[in-house]
Amino acid sequence: MPTSRAGTSRTLQRGVTLVELLVVIMIMGVVGAVVLFSVPARISEAERAARELAGQVPALSDAAVTSGRTVGLDLREGRLMLLGYENDRWRETGGVPIGPDLRLDLSPADEVLPPDPPSEGQLIFYRPPGEEEEELPPPPPVLFSPTGEATPFSVRIEDEEAAWVVRVDAMAEAGVARAED
Repeated sequence: MPTSRAGTSRTLQRGVTLVELLVVIMIMGVVGAVVLFSVPARISEAERAARELAGQVPALSDAAVTSGRTVGLDLREGRLMLLGYENDRWRETGGVPIGPDLRLDLSPADEVLPPDPPSEGQLIFYRPPGEEEEELPPPPPVLFSPTGEATPFSVRIEDEEAAWVVRVDAMAEAGVARAED
């Protein structure tokens, strides 16, 4: 058996100690936890669209307040349409396209706010009798008024994975929740 110069015997160590093994397992656990929590959770397309719509509601309300005009929201042709009230008509001012995999259901409150009333000094033109009255499209079911109020409504957005609901109250405060079937 080999001896050192001091006269003690020396054996060769092969393998790892229990402490070394525990340190390696602990490091692997920490690295695994970091990786697990750094990867964002996958959200469904419906949830993404619902959160995006809820984020746009304050902008619609602000647009109505700053412009001094009523802004409307309607579901037409598979997309949410933004409408402005100009020259006694509702005109399209924009829209939010909806993906083909999403289904929408817009549910406004029963009462719809009227468009802006004529202000003092504004001229109101009446049709002479006998002149044909053209058929005007109905107002959109959801309105944001220049006073900051909104028609309370909810939008249900569904995809293959889940359904989400965006609820908006009369003060244009939006909330997003998973739909309960």
